[in-house]
Amino acid sequence: MEASTINHQIRVDWPLWAKIYAVVIGSPMVAVSIGIAIVLPLNRFGGLTEDTEMLGAIMFTAAFIVTFLMAAWLFFISIVRTVNRHVEALTFAATGHLIIGAPALVYLTVSFVQDDEAFFNKLSFAAGDLDFIVEFKLICWVIFHFYFALFLAINDTTWQYLDEEEG
Repeated sequence: MEASTINHQIRVDWPLWAKIYAVVIGSPMVAVSIGIAIVLPLNRFGGLTEDTEMLGAIMFTAAFIVTFLMAAWLFFISIVRTVNRHVEALTFAATGHLIIGAPALVYLTVSFVQDDEAFFNKLSFAAGDLDFIVEFKLICWVIFHFYFALFLAINDTTWQYLDEEEG
């Protein structure tokens, strides 16, 4: 990865895999994030919020929508920064992946804390029957997004160009 300065702005020549990521994974993640932000609250999170207090359900829904719209914005910005050859594009994408994985991790943690024995029983029976239950899908979702975020963050070394600009 090389950088140059044009009109006092640092331009980064992103490697081919980063450009492919922006098109193949980053672009659909914008749509996925917006879709999740719209669809899940519209179906009341699969019935999760039907018998809860109205204020709690509204706050939960608002936080959920803002979280996923923020992730969509971060993915969009990372694509724009990759195309325009700006620094830290992969860091924005990594942050988007972390934000998308966080609600699933919170759900899994709450499910575990509520009844740890039932949580592990459901997972062990699902593994034995090769059944993809919600908890297993969410574990795969979290693992994918967190490790992908780690990969992107480690491979974005454009911070070094920012340090050189200051010095």
